[in-house]
Amino acid sequence: MNDAGHSPQGRRRFLHQAGVALAGAGLTGADLRALAQRPNPLADHQHLTVALCARASMAHLPLTLAQALGYFEAEGVSIRWLDVATDDAALQAVHRGAAHVAACAYPLTIAQHARGAAWRSLVLQTRTPQVVLGVSSRNGPGFNRPTDWRGKRVGLLYPGVTDMVLDTVLQRARLLPGQLTWVHSDDAVTLVSRFQSGHLDALCAGDVRVWALEQQGQLRVLADTRSQRGTSAVFGGVLPGSAVCAPEAWAVTHPGLAQKLADAVVHALKWLHTAGPADLLRAVPSEHLDVGRVQYLSAVEQARDGFSPDGLLTAEAASTALKVLGRMDPQVRTAWIDLERTYTNEFTLRAKTRFRV
Repeated sequence: MNDAGHSPQGRRRFLHQAGVALAGAGLTGADLRALAQRPNPLADHQHLTVALCARASMAHLPLTLAQALGYFEAEGVSIRWLDVATDDAALQAVHRGAAHVAACAYPLTIAQHARGAAWRSLVLQTRTPQVVLGVSSRNGPGFNRPTDWRGKRVGLLYPGVTDMVLDTVLQRARLLPGQLTWVHSDDAVTLVSRFQSGHLDALCAGDVRVWALEQQGQLRVLADTRSQRGTSAVFGGVLPGSAVCAPEAWAVTHPGLAQKLADAVVHALKWLHTAGPADLLRAVPSEHLDVGRVQYLSAVEQARDGFSPDGLLTAEAASTALKVLGRMDPQVRTAWIDLERTYTNEFTLRAKTRFRV
């Protein structure tokens, strides 16, 4: 299954334009009250530290654009990025006071609640996980039967949502995780190199370098969560992707900064959904384009359907995340979780009204 959610004619038109452009841890209960009374070393409301992994990925493009286009500056906020190895590490950075918020996969907020920590999504960046699972084209038409997977080596970029995609595909195939080898890495270049040299049979990742293998005919995509349609085919519903999340207490004690954050991201989402190739090349930092400008623009087009149109997270999408996570995580499966406490749309709704999204 490989569906980017756009017509072939629309993609050809976009890529033609691209050619022209190229030519030219949360807290609960009494802890909330205690935190409100405790001095915060990051309490300057004009500065916001965001912990995240894979900053150049499509999952974080709205945040990247919000800074590059000056939308944070327009809100009177200066952004500092704290680059970490995984989404879990981003949460831990917030727990230890090194960052205000984390940009991570929304399902992690549900997992935090299952462990007794109240976290919330404040604004949604992508409404799909933006991850593909693909096998080497050298394997021909294989991997159509469960037995084709046994003993194979699958490279996963950043543990977290990639595990959710692979685990769901394996469950559908009635395979146990231990029947193949999982190779986790936080280095896309290394994974791609091992894949190309034949040391890995498949890749599960949300990195543009991996998507470039598909464009080059080296990767045959079996599961594609870049589009809403592809995500529903994998999970049985649309699973939310990257969100900017924070402990519930932070949003309670810093509503003004939370609103500025939502305003900047929603403003960037509105810009992104109408941006052309030349606009993107001018806005995206040059270091994000090292995969090649044509390949990067093609990746944006493949991901476009997965970007949130307005930053809102729906109850239906949250429910899908709970079901999927419950199949993987026994602690989530047995916990009582109030889904309405895992996200809030109050800041995003105000931003929608302000920017007429």
